[in-house]
Amino acid sequence: AKILMEALKKRSRRWWGVAYISLLSGCRLGETLGLSIFDIDLKNQFIKVKGKTGRRFVAIGELGVTILEEALTERNNIALFKQKNYQPEEPEIIEFVSKHTGIVPSWVIRLFLADVDLANKRVYNRKKAKYHSIAHPEVFKIFEEKCKKYEHNLVWANKYGKKIPSSAASGTFMRTVNDCGCNAPN
Repeated sequence: AKILMEALKKRSRRWWGVAYISLLSGCRLGETLGLSIFDIDLKNQFIKVKGKTGRRFVAIGELGVTILEEALTERNNIALFKQKNYQPEEPEIIEFVSKHTGIVPSWVIRLFLADVDLANKRVYNRKKAKYHSIAHPEVFKIFEEKCKKYEHNLVWANKYGKKIPSSAASGTFMRTVNDCGCNAPN
C-alpha cells in the first residue's frame, strides 16, 4: 500500500489525495468524491461522511488536513469559459467581456472562478497582475451567471465544477498499479 500510494502521489496529486482520504476514512470512492466543503472541519481535523451506512464523523489528522487544504485551493481553478479544441465556445461573449474590461480575449478565456470578485465588481488579470473593473452591467451579469453556474460545494471537482465520476479514477489508478508491479503475473 505504501509503494502504491507513493507512486500515485507522483502520478497525480489529486488522485493520491482522494485515495488517501478514502483509505483514512474508510469511504467508498463515490463518498470521497462527493465530499462538500460543509463536510469538512479542518480546525478539528475531521470529515462528515454521508454514505450507504449512514452518517459518520471520521478523524483525518494533519496530513488529511493538508490534503484537503490543497484540494480547496485547487477548486478555485475552475475555468469560467469552456473551450473545445483550444477554441472558446462563446467567442462573441469573450470579445464583449474583453472590450469592456480591457483584458485581451486570449486571457479572458483563461479566467478562473477565483479571479472574479463580484462583491467589488472586479476581475483579476493574472498576466498583468492587476484587477480590472467590471463597470458594464451586462459584463457583470455575464460574470455573475458564470460564477453561479460553476459555483459548487464539492472538495474535488472537474475543471467545470462538476462532480468527478468514480469511473474517472480507474485509468490513473490502474496505470499506477501496473507501474508498481502490484498485479505482476506469478
